[in-house]
Amino acid sequence: MKHICFTALFFGLTLAAATGQPIVVDAGGPTDPGATGQPSDVYTVPAALMPIGILPPGTNDPTMRYGAQFVYTVSVPNPGLYRVTLYFQEPSVQNPGERVFSVTANDQPILSGLDLAATAGYLVPTARQAFVAVGGTDLSLAFVAQVRSAVVSLIVVEPFATIQSGAGPPGN
Repeated sequence: MKHICFTALFFGLTLAAATGQPIVVDAGGPTDPGATGQPSDVYTVPAALMPIGILPPGTNDPTMRYGAQFVYTVSVPNPGLYRVTLYFQEPSVQNPGERVFSVTANDQPILSGLDLAATAGYLVPTARQAFVAVGGTDLSLAFVAQVRSAVVSLIVVEPFATIQSGAGPPGN
């Protein structure tokens, strides 16, 4: 298991440990949140729905979102640092290079040139994580295809740290 350690210094800001439940979006799932117990899949514009062969981990239905370009805008409770986990599964291509796409979070790249057939394989679930600073209460995740279409099965956004203003760097 890899552990990522980092230190951040924000002048005039302090990071505090965050609490709260993760926001889970079953991409391509029912638009009725009561059907799955997860938030409804209403965060996206525009994307198509596709059935897939294997139920992705954490989802209640075998569907996903795909398209040449689409955006999920997820409302978060507070400005802060969030761990974003994206779950994928290559639904149809078996050869590397036949589907390549990138993902940005609030216009900053978090995945570039992702090729699921090359990194995980056909119908093999995989996940990627990134830490994203959110200055307001909207986290925008844009999926853009370079080859074929972008895909996503599940999105999990977890609070990692909140930003508190007013504190300066140590020793001031």
